[in-house]
Amino acid sequence: MKICNYVLAVSFVLLSSAASASEPKASPQAQQKFWALTEQIALALPGDARDLRKLIPSAALRPDSSSSSTARSKSAEIAPSLFANDVAVVMGKNNHADSVSFDLSGSCIPFSSVRKRYPNLIVINHAADDLEWNTLGTQVGDSMIAFWFQGTKFGCMRKVDITPASRTLSRLNTN
Repeated sequence: MKICNYVLAVSFVLLSSAASASEPKASPQAQQKFWALTEQIALALPGDARDLRKLIPSAALRPDSSSSSTARSKSAEIAPSLFANDVAVVMGKNNHADSVSFDLSGSCIPFSSVRKRYPNLIVINHAADDLEWNTLGTQVGDSMIAFWFQGTKFGCMRKVDITPASRTLSRLNTN
């Protein structure tokens, strides 16, 4: 199992080095703000939704009309030229936030930066083609932060999901 994960990790590194240079890479300061935000959210889950809402920058979360247990915002600035779009906070019982997800736009955070920040990633999903998603995660506190890259486009992270680690690990049969 360790050899398989190592081979996948090496494959991802090679693919990320061949990523398109046309997308602007997020500055080191923007990346630091991104890592801080995702880790703070991970440590706050599950937790009081009011506390979590303070972490989501410039976002006026409102109840989603399609689901009373989800609050959404259109866009929130993480750092100059790095934005969280369609931020969704899924609510559980007693006003507790169960998970947070968002899309990224603006400048890009490449896989190489994720790998540098978190050298021991878990492969949650490996894409079979360019239409599917490669999802890699790391555990922070009791939460799993999942980083999404579409197909072979490892030059730009597109989505982030932060959920309870137990849910992801049990699905992967690793705990």
